[in-house]
Amino acid sequence: MAQKENQRIALTKKLLQEGLLRLLEVKPLENISVTELCRESGINRATFYNHYSTPQELLDSLENRMTDELRKIIGNPRSADEVILHTEQVCSYFYDNARTILILNRCHADTDINDVLYNLNQNFQQYRLSSKYTGTMNQASLHLISVFFYTGCYNILLEWLKKDLPLTPKEVADLMVRLASENFLE
Repeated sequence: MAQKENQRIALTKKLLQEGLLRLLEVKPLENISVTELCRESGINRATFYNHYSTPQELLDSLENRMTDELRKIIGNPRSADEVILHTEQVCSYFYDNARTILILNRCHADTDINDVLYNLNQNFQQYRLSSKYTGTMNQASLHLISVFFYTGCYNILLEWLKKDLPLTPKEVADLMVRLASENFLE
């Protein structure tokens, strides 16, 4: 019985998330009412309020779910090779969830996703830069270089999705790793 109830709750939340995404494709979050969201999702208001108090809370829960999934992909890499593999997996995740990622970005609701990607980049830069430039650059400079790469890579991902550019997730990951691995400092 509990499993059936859990499946029902999961289905309800999925219907609400999909309804919210459809509405966010045509209007801003602040213009979406609970009534409209429930109508779009085929869920009654009481059921909505059993799980969420506002459409913003629903959007936050969607971002949290995606952030958790990305954290699982990234894990705790122990080498640059693992970070490269995780980069490809992240690119595949973005590709598979392009619509949702772009909507979250447009709503400025991708802050936690940004943090996860920043940590992936930090992992790569830790293996790439610190081993090569230890002693020749201070930590603040290394941090700024990492921020530069992170923002560039995140925008590469978004542009790839927005323009639906004909590259595979592996090709995009390889491009980002190549950019981060070039000897730009020499």
